[in-house]
Amino acid sequence: MSESLIFSNLHYFAAGATLFGTDAQGAYEFDGQSYNGRNKHVEGFDQYLACHDEHALEVKIEGCTTCQANVSSEEDLETIRMTEGDFDGDGDDTEGIAGEIETANEAFYTAMQEYAVNTIGTGIVFEPHSYPYFFTNTNGNGEVDEDEAVYANAYATWTPSLLRAAYNYQWVDKDPGAFVHKGLYIKQILYDSLNEVGSDVSGMTRPEIKTYE
Repeated sequence: MSESLIFSNLHYFAAGATLFGTDAQGAYEFDGQSYNGRNKHVEGFDQYLACHDEHALEVKIEGCTTCQANVSSEEDLETIRMTEGDFDGDGDDTEGIAGEIETANEAFYTAMQEYAVNTIGTGIVFEPHSYPYFFTNTNGNGEVDEDEAVYANAYATWTPSLLRAAYNYQWVDKDPGAFVHKGLYIKQILYDSLNEVGSDVSGMTRPEIKTYE
């Protein structure tokens, strides 16, 4: 634990770096682990403007239906999965990758909070709309209250492990489309981050490394 450690905020959405995975190394990658790099999408849909409207930035859903017949809205995108396996350990291996990431990220937040209390002795809470985003949980209720989400109450008793984990937690929060941009890379990041704060990941599955031509 050191008060000289400071949380490093990533600015804006993380989608661009997520897309490239380990080729960009935007998320914190742990020593001794390997991660997926960028994979090419289907022909004709490997550039931003092929998937998003250049002005409204919305997804061009009509382009998805050739391969994903069940997709007719942006909400339907969350049902897509192209890889087998129960990555989050909830017993459901048919849910979309978005659901796999959501469940693992919820467990990740709980694990960070337990680590902060049990290892450091100072509770932590996250508020994505208030800089610097991580704050001391002064009343110990595990939730961020209005009087806690202020700069003067910024979390200041970091360990290297908690700092790495917090950076990756915010990374996933900053890319709401991570499940599409590079879902398996994000699952690798979440799995390793959970390990970093001592969470039991025995029921989860770390995605395998995939190589592409």
